[in-house]
Amino acid sequence: MIPRRLVETRSVLFSDLDAQGIVYNAHYLKYIDDALDGWLRRIGVTLGQSPWEVVVKKMDIEWFSPLYVGELFEIVFKLSKKGNTSFELVFDAHAVCPPLPKRDEGVELAGYPRRTFSAKALYVGVDGESRRPVPMPDWIYAELVEDDLGTRSSGAGD
Repeated sequence: MIPRRLVETRSVLFSDLDAQGIVYNAHYLKYIDDALDGWLRRIGVTLGQSPWEVVVKKMDIEWFSPLYVGELFEIVFKLSKKGNTSFELVFDAHAVCPPLPKRDEGVELAGYPRRTFSAKALYVGVDGESRRPVPMPDWIYAELVEDDLGTRSSGAGD
């Protein structure tokens, strides 16, 4: 089994900025959390309303270049480790498009894509009611991996 490449795209909002005019450091952790939440919603898991939930145990992040208001960026992530009740995702983000230009001005794409940050996040699966650690459901694991031919796993026997 090989990890699937998952992608979330978003733009930088003015409210994400700090006094230096760049994205405030803590917001990168929110971007990572939002990327996972968006993917979970697309496969039918709504956090706070699901029998299986995830909580963050640890996050490590490394910055390469800042993000600015209006930039469009992608967060690519995949499964890197799976334990009994925990799993680790690795994230890599790139600014892919500058802020939109003023009307009738062209867009200059020099310098894009630009690597902005990478991260590792360790999550623990928990029961939605008791909050006790539980294994990841097979069907969710199947959404995170492909077989060696590049197709989604069936979830059976994983």
